[in-house]
Amino acid sequence: MSTSRPVTATTRSGSCRGLSLEQIGPLLDREISPAGLRSMLTLKRAQLERSLQEEEARLRHIESRIAQIDRDGKADGLDVIVKSTPATPFLAVNCLCENMDEAVRMVRTVAEQGTRQIKPGLRDKLTVIARNDVDSEKLDLDIGFSLTRPSNASVRIAGDWVLRATELPAVETMATVVRSGTNAESHTAFGTVGRWIEANAYEIAGPCREVFLEPITGPPGFDGAMVEIQFPVRKAG
Repeated sequence: MSTSRPVTATTRSGSCRGLSLEQIGPLLDREISPAGLRSMLTLKRAQLERSLQEEEARLRHIESRIAQIDRDGKADGLDVIVKSTPATPFLAVNCLCENMDEAVRMVRTVAEQGTRQIKPGLRDKLTVIARNDVDSEKLDLDIGFSLTRPSNASVRIAGDWVLRATELPAVETMATVVRSGTNAESHTAFGTVGRWIEANAYEIAGPCREVFLEPITGPPGFDGAMVEIQFPVRKAG
């Protein structure tokens, strides 16, 4: 962790607040032109704006978690349905995303470009497969479309990314719940499935699937589309 403390420095060009010692050093060593000072302050402003956005996202998550805690012991309106799913042709790209924002951008890109390039008679539902590797901070995702029939098609999107033909394996026992959208409270659906798995002595037996039951490229859009959360499960040993 840096030990630099914000300082205030004043030059003939004006005052510069909120810069670290490393940033203010050049101001103490030599004259800085107004254009140079403006560039430094513009960069600092952009950094602060990003920080504010990140903090706002954390605040929304915390508020949502508090609301979830307040609802503990009450019906959340979500029912867990157990079913089997058949093997399904899948056209998808694998990607490692640094954070949720990057993952959302990738999902949107696949949805938009896949919808344009995959024939409607072949394209079925937008699906995201998430693998949770406890040793990695990145999100390991397969993002693509289930298909109505097997196909060897491939689709190039966003530069070097390519959706390639693969298959979603059949699952005998899938714990599922349907929620609306990917809004700030969408994690409650995962909590509902998790509590059901624990209460019924099951364990997770494969990566989670998110199946969009409605398109996100038009109304109701990414934040409002119905999504089915699917967890492969088996009886705990």
